[in-house]
Amino acid sequence: MRHIWDAYGGMVFVGIWSIVDAIKVAKVNNMYFRSLRQTSSIKLNLSPYVDHISINNQVTTPVGMTMRVTF
Repeated sequence: MRHIWDAYGGMVFVGIWSIVDAIKVAKVNNMYFRSLRQTSSIKLNLSPYVDHISINNQVTTPVGMTMRVTF
């Protein structure tokens, strides 16, 4: 009967240890992926574009968006 309780105690210990270890591994992986995103960040900047140009003595106003990508 004593061996059965020892086995149950061992199973509970291993289960709790597995949960604690999984939390530690998840934190380390989270820190790794955060630092990976910070070092290889891509910045995207969108801004409106408005200009006056003259074509054949007619002034036109092209309107659009410009995009700047920074690695």
